Amino acid sequence: MSVTDLAVASFGQNFSITPIQMVTACAAVANGGKVVQPYVVQRQAVGPLQLD
Repeated sequence: MSVTDLAVASFGQNFSITPIQMVTACAAVANGGKVVQPYVVQRQAVGPLQLD
């Protein structure tokens, strides 16, 4: 690792992460260190739920 790579890495420009990884990290900070597994929902129910 060169001096330039080290300088750039010190403020995060040398790393590649996905948006979901960034959201997970920010959520862990906001939750006081508790990491919650993120998931993607297929649809969102609106109104009262009807169970058949």
